[in-house]
Formats: sequence, C-alpha cells, structure tokens
Amino acid sequence: MQLRRGVSAALALAALAFPAAARADAGAPCRIPPGTPAAADASRVQSLVFAGPGAAVQRVLGRQYAGAWVHPSDGSWYAGVAPGALSVEAAQQAIGAQLGVGPDADLLRERLRVVAEPYAWADLKSVRDKITKAFGRQKWDVGYTAGVGCSMSDNWRVEIMLFKDSGKFITLATKVIAERYGGERVIVRRLTSAPPRVVSVSPR
Repeated sequence: MQLRRGVSAALALAALAFPAAARADAGAPCRIPPGTPAAADASRVQSLVFAGPGAAVQRVLGRQYAGAWVHPSDGSWYAGVAPGALSVEAAQQAIGAQLGVGPDADLLRERLRVVAEPYAWADLKSVRDKITKAFGRQKWDVGYTAGVGCSMSDNWRVEIMLFKDSGKFITLATKVIAERYGGERVIVRRLTSAPPRVVSVSPR
C-alpha cells in the first residue's frame, strides 16, 4: 500500500490477529517490547484465544470490549474492559465461565488477564475511521499512518503518525482534526524520518 498523496493507512501493529501486549508487571499491559521471545506454548494459546474458546470474549464483554491480545513471552492473554456496568473482576468471571471444560479451557483460564482500558474497541475504531476520512478530504500530499495502537501511551488509543514531509501547518491542522473527532482518545506525533512506502493494516 502506497502511503503517499494523502492516502491513509492503518498503523503498523504486531503480527497477531489482535494486537500483542506486554506483561502487566513489565509496564503497560497493551505494549510489547520489540524482540520479545515467544514461549513454547504461545502459538497454542494464540490459537485457542482467536480460533477456539477464547474467541467468545468480545461477545461476553459486549460494548465494554476493549481488545484481546496475547503476550508471546509467557503465553498469557489479555482482555480489555472499557468503563461500564461490568467490573474487571466480574468480566474475569464471566469470560472464565464461557471457556467450557477440559484442558484447553483450564489453560485459558489460568493464562487470562483482564485489565481496565479507558475506551471501548468499537469507539476507537469509529474515531479512527472519522479521522481517516477527514484527513483524506484535505488532499495533502504527505505520508501518515492512523490506527489503534499502544506505542505512544499506556492504553489503546488512536495513534496518528506524521513524518518530516508534514510542516507546522499540517501538523497543527491534524491535531485540530484529532481533537474534533477524538479528544483524548487520539495522540498525534510527528517524526523527522521519511514516511514508509508500505505499512501493514491494523486489525478490524
């Protein structure tokens, strides 16, 4: 995907079907350090989370769903819970009850970490899409990325990355767009490097 001439692209994230995350005791739960080695059973946990019993987490949490991700270093998996009627503790119990019985279910319950997130996943995706459309209407001949990520804060947010081809005017205008459609849910950052020619697409 060419990232030029005002064409938007999603922020490059980890290679999992959902975003990856760091251990709770190693910083922000939604962030994973580059080069983190994978545990022997991490691929099994990933399969069970996204194509097995763990896939029910979004249905269980409903509007409070705030992402699901796997930490490869120890095979733990996370479910984010946005503010609402369901507490973190209640969400942990509700998800655990939906995993069924047997070795796979037991493994998922043991590895599950439910964490509070400030924004629901659907809300962040909606903000991302609105900003992408607004940015595209400007017809700016610059490169940028826009997606749901956790590289600039301790929680999932919409992250917009500008590059050295964006001057002060475009940078300020982008911040105005971000504030209009997302407020604190959006972070804008400008790098001094050139924009990438190809980026990967964030999960939907």
